[in-house]
Amino acid sequence: MKFAQEFKARLLQDGFPAEWVNSAISYGQLKKCIKRVQQELTTLGLDAKTLHTLLETVEQGQAVKDESHDSRNTSTASTDTSSPTVQDKPFQYLFNSSDVGGKVGSVRPKLLFVVDAKTGEPLSASLAPETRNYLHQLAVAEKLTAVRITDEDQLPPLSRSSTTTSAEEEVEGEDGEAKERRSSTGRPTKLIMVPLTSDLEFFSVLEKESSGLVALEATQRTTLTKDIVDVGRVLGKSTNPDSSSQRSDLDRWRRIFELYLDSRIFFATTERDHGAHDAAKAEKNWLLFLEQGQKANLFKNFKKRDNTKALKQFLEINQQLLQTLKFQEINSKAMTKILKKFDKRTALNAKVSFPTFLPSTLIASSFSRDLTSEVAKHILAVVPRLDDYLCPICFTIAYRPIRLRCQHIFCIRCLIVMQRAGTKNCALCREETVMEADSSHLDIAMQNFLMRYFKAESKMKQRQNEYDLFRDDFAAPGDEFMQTHGCVVM
Repeated sequence: MKFAQEFKARLLQDGFPAEWVNSAISYGQLKKCIKRVQQELTTLGLDAKTLHTLLETVEQGQAVKDESHDSRNTSTASTDTSSPTVQDKPFQYLFNSSDVGGKVGSVRPKLLFVVDAKTGEPLSASLAPETRNYLHQLAVAEKLTAVRITDEDQLPPLSRSSTTTSAEEEVEGEDGEAKERRSSTGRPTKLIMVPLTSDLEFFSVLEKESSGLVALEATQRTTLTKDIVDVGRVLGKSTNPDSSSQRSDLDRWRRIFELYLDSRIFFATTERDHGAHDAAKAEKNWLLFLEQGQKANLFKNFKKRDNTKALKQFLEINQQLLQTLKFQEINSKAMTKILKKFDKRTALNAKVSFPTFLPSTLIASSFSRDLTSEVAKHILAVVPRLDDYLCPICFTIAYRPIRLRCQHIFCIRCLIVMQRAGTKNCALCREETVMEADSSHLDIAMQNFLMRYFKAESKMKQRQNEYDLFRDDFAAPGDEFMQTHGCVVM
């Protein structure tokens, strides 16, 4: 299937809103513009094959210079010709922005050819005689030279139009006259602009639609950010750990968010899978998250109705994130394809320079990354995760947390074990802070926080600490029965 058909089918079948579809890149219209550009260039004798030949001639000439340079094995820096200079190129295709601040319609493509500064004659001998005469006539029209090598009546109809004001602005120097350059041979040259109209239409449409996509993204960003903040506010009110009726909802939210983070829907931070995900992988991980959540019965049986509504809104936010990512991806691909097609049909190499005039959000969008960060900040952070409060040694909850002078936290049991073993250095930063810790280093605020949000886990850790302490004090060395079964009455 050709991309034009695939692009149209994706827009219609992926469930995008009508407003989004209307804002998409008009791939079919731009293809028609490319045909008009191709026809206009062909009329002037500047078809893709001719322009390719011009560039190949320069590259071949440069290769000969390089071989000659290597054979002489000279060490003089001034004679280094390892790469072609800009002046060596017979033509350039550039983009300029108007003085309106880069607004819609301000992009101005310019096809510039190098001519002799004195005679106005094109330097490239590979051009057809008619094309050379046309370019010289443009030089005469710009008053670069008074020497005429052909009569104006002998030129093609399209050739009789003079260059535009924008051309004069491009090639003029500070003194108001055309800017003089020199080729690598030392020959003085100047630039003249070939007046085209169809390429301006092509890039104006592309720039306008790109700006429309950026505006659509900004609207989506504002809407979703507001929804994210609203969900976080509801969670803060309906997941009070001090309320017995809300504690079960809090535990359910914690399990949902643990599954959500483990699913790594939009990005990952592991060694084998790191960075942002494309739309296909994000959708796969999203569907897997929904499937596992339904199997674990996590999306039902909230005690508070507000939590049920918040869950629905949370799922809708992620669905919108996924849809936006898919829409951005297909439009970015469409732009890459259409610029590649433009270069293939014209040999003007616009794919390199034109994207610099586009908004950066369209080229490398950070939309999903930024919104996922907002979700973590306003929603996920409302419900504390157990993994954030584990002791780095035993990997269980750091209940009765001891905060060392280096600010690292360990559970009291692991700290006692380190002190009895004579360990002086912190297990994380290696600073000598272990032996100086005492009861004054107990973090009361964190202990109360853990008991409030992780009551069951804290009580279980406390029982385990008491058992370990009893075993250390009363169990005989090597008494495996005592260590596994505890104290029994015979």
